[in-house]
Formats: sequence, structure tokens, C-alpha cells
Amino acid sequence: MAAARLTPDLYGEAFNIGTGQRTTMRDLANIAADVFEIGTEPSFGTMLGVRGTCQIGMPLRARPSARLVGLAKTDLADGLRLTSDWVRSLEDVEFATMTKRDAGPRRRRSLPLLLATKDEQAIPIMHQRLTDTLRKLDVDYEIIFVNDGSPDDCAGRIREISATDPHVLGITHSRNFGSQMAFRSGMEMSVMQACVLLDGDLQDPPELIEQFYHTWVKGYDVVYGRRVKRDIPLLWG
Repeated sequence: MAAARLTPDLYGEAFNIGTGQRTTMRDLANIAADVFEIGTEPSFGTMLGVRGTCQIGMPLRARPSARLVGLAKTDLADGLRLTSDWVRSLEDVEFATMTKRDAGPRRRRSLPLLLATKDEQAIPIMHQRLTDTLRKLDVDYEIIFVNDGSPDDCAGRIREISATDPHVLGITHSRNFGSQMAFRSGMEMSVMQACVLLDGDLQDPPELIEQFYHTWVKGYDVVYGRRVKRDIPLLWG
């Protein structure tokens, strides 16, 4: 219901989609122990009972900034039991696919490459170097160019490339919002497993993606590169 009612004017709003009944962390632990047959006693630290402390399923009046979408028709305990029964009914392959990053040969990894670009001339060069690099990897991929208010014809160049390469998508901002917002636009469009963020002016060598990829498949959630030197003159006019 929350997803169906999410219109542009509600973007960024907070929603209360709980039961409207107060549920403490201790309540939740006890319910989970019963539903999932957990024999270990929960261990709690200490916390001051300050006013405004968040509790699961809090009544709407405790969050005046939230919008009431509707109260759940299934209470927490029954909902957890239904979820538990559903998970146990899954075949082994289905369960592995849902709970593991890599379910073996049945699942092919996928990567979106997100590029914030304002340089028309760099686009075809970046596209070729990215394509050459990604073809070495056994992955599905997409290259998303975000035209962040470029002064030249970045939008036209992206359209030309996307017309011949189905891996390429383009987004054009109405004005310059900055690289971070460009990356966010790309992430909102992509539905693949991970994101590779790159500046579109060739500052970041696309060939390094291969090393990043092999580190990611080892199980790391975030792989980050650090620049150790710059190939520019000491005096830059």
C-alpha cells in the first residue's frame, strides 16, 4: 500500500506501516525466540528510558512527522510465523538465491557503471575502455552516463552510443547538481547487484574495475580506491 501511494510529492517522507501497537525490543526478542525456536536467552545492555526512544511499531502519535498509510491486518507474531512457514517451503535453490550474494553457477553477477559526465569528447573513449574491460569479466553489465548539466552536447553523444549499444543508458539533469547527485540518479535507475562509481572525464582508469571486481567477489561489501599520485605537472596553470 505504501509503494502504491508513493507519488512524487511524497518523495522523502516517513511512513508508519506498523501495527500501531507498542512493541519493545524485549517483546520482539521473545516473539522471535518462540516463532523461530531459538533456545538462547536474549542478552540486553542498559539504556536510559529517555522520552522519544524509538520502539518498533510505535503509534502514529509518537511520530508526528510520519504519514499513516494503514494499520497492518496481521499482528507481528502471526506475520513472523507466516514468513517462517514460507521460507521453509522454499526449494534449496530458491533459498540459496535469496540469501546468498552468489548462488553458484545458476546466478550470473551484474554490475552497473555509473558515470557523472560533463565532457562530450570523453564519452566515446570512456565507453570503449569500459566495454573492453567488462568483456573480460563474466558479468551482466550496464553503463549509465549521467549528463550533469554539461555545456556541450553530452546528451546527444550519449543518445548516439545508446542507439548502437543496448548496455548503455543515459540520464540528463535539468542543470548541474554535482557528481554525488549524478551518482544517486544512476543508482535509482539501476536494478543490478552492485554499483561502480566513476568520474566521466577519465580521471579514474576504467581498467582498475577488473581488480575491484575480483576483490568484491571475495565477499567485500565495499571496495574503495585511493589515489596515491597524479600524472600532472607540479605547476598547473
